[in-house]
Amino acid sequence: MLVLIFYCLSLVKGLSPLVCGDVIEEKDCLDVINGIYQCKWTKNGCVNMKCELATPPCDELIYQNKACSTSGSNCVSVSECSQIDNQKSCEIVKADGRDCFWDTNCRIKQCSDYDQTNCKISNGDNCIFKDGICQKVELCTDVSTKELCQSIDLKDQCGWIENKCDVFDCKKFTNSEECFSAGLNNQYCFNGATDNTVVNCMSCQSLNTQCDCQQYSLYGCRWLVETSTCYTQKCENFQDTIGCAQAFDGLTCIWYNPLNSCKSIATANELDRQCDLYVFSQTILVGLLIWMIYI
Repeated sequence: MLVLIFYCLSLVKGLSPLVCGDVIEEKDCLDVINGIYQCKWTKNGCVNMKCELATPPCDELIYQNKACSTSGSNCVSVSECSQIDNQKSCEIVKADGRDCFWDTNCRIKQCSDYDQTNCKISNGDNCIFKDGICQKVELCTDVSTKELCQSIDLKDQCGWIENKCDVFDCKKFTNSEECFSAGLNNQYCFNGATDNTVVNCMSCQSLNTQCDCQQYSLYGCRWLVETSTCYTQKCENFQDTIGCAQAFDGLTCIWYNPLNSCKSIATANELDRQCDLYVFSQTILVGLLIWMIYI
């Protein structure tokens, strides 16, 4: 779409070429307006700018999605920290968007390279100050905030349970309200106790017999004969409007007419929002193109 807009502009206003290689004269080489690559005039004509054509120092430059690093009297493209050959550049350049650290040679920066004050995150890894050093978060119980607990990606799946971060398990919830609002991936918790004063938090996946699984069909539990396991049925599993309307407690699923399929109410609302944003953006683009044609 961006290229199309520039093309329309060039037709109307007679602007510069869209591609570096289309330039014939040196004076036009820096006027290319494609917004993607900078151009550089060389003995081979006008070409896409790259790190090797830059003049040192170039440690904060990026060309063609590659970071530049100063190497002696030259500039080079780097995609890994190990490709940087000096400490000064190592401390500045973000190779492939990652922070580097100089330790005899240049390597990827790790949690252990931070002090207590700055021990937060390193190249996508969440860090925590523990046992006197900054280290990568490995356990759910290392996490102290609800927000991080619900978003962190560890070997064990974490959940905010009883005001602390722990390995997710519906059985750990002792509060009925928290139990019903908890869920992770396709596992949804519910209170299976018959007495409202008791909390017996569980999930369909925790039920081991067909009889127990069918007992909680109200919560979407279905028995899969092929694997002898109980699973939570999704709204998308229902193929008709009647089945969709009667799914679970009658409030979870809705027949979504635009896609002619059964969706959860939350999914349907999100699809409506995305559709509204798309229609609005297309209306703006059409208006912009019409405006450019007539100016």
